[in-house]
Amino acid sequence: MSVLSASAQAQVEDKLVTDGLLTQTKLQELKQQAESKHMPLFSLLVSSGALSNEDLTKSIAQVNHVPY
Repeated sequence: MSVLSASAQAQVEDKLVTDGLLTQTKLQELKQQAESKHMPLFSLLVSSGALSNEDLTKSIAQVNHVPY
């Protein structure tokens, strides 16, 4: 279960790619892995080492207009 709306999650995913933290290809691969493992995407991003928790948190905050 995600605490973000589908729209907000999509915005975060776009920001991660735009900011160069992930490539679109890598993001798609990880989305497929998350689905096959029945795991939330953002959890997989951090646990796989593709992204630090810090970078993910910062991107989520920026998309939601929360100071970070």
